[in-house]
Amino acid sequence: MRVKVIGVVHMSGIGKESGKAFDFAQVNYLRPLEPTAGPKFTLVGYGLESGKMDLAPDAMPKFAQVRFPADLDLEVETIPGRQGLRAVVIGFTVPAAAAVPKAA
Repeated sequence: MRVKVIGVVHMSGIGKESGKAFDFAQVNYLRPLEPTAGPKFTLVGYGLESGKMDLAPDAMPKFAQVRFPADLDLEVETIPGRQGLRAVVIGFTVPAAAAVPKAA
């Protein structure tokens, strides 16, 4: 899945209201804005909006040397979650056209 990644983040702590521990990571990326229309809500716009995907915590260090924003091919795995299947980023590759040539 090729996207323009704008950053990755790892968050952990204790929820203010629930008091439960949380620990998760996410990939933030740009995607085309999707107009929506329904009986009680309409969204019209042009351009891009940000999206988020879960990131496997052990994949976080792989992004340390990426210069953001970056066009990346995300490696995604589908895993079962509480509310059905969910996509989790487990790694990435740099598309050949986006790779920086090495200095001689």
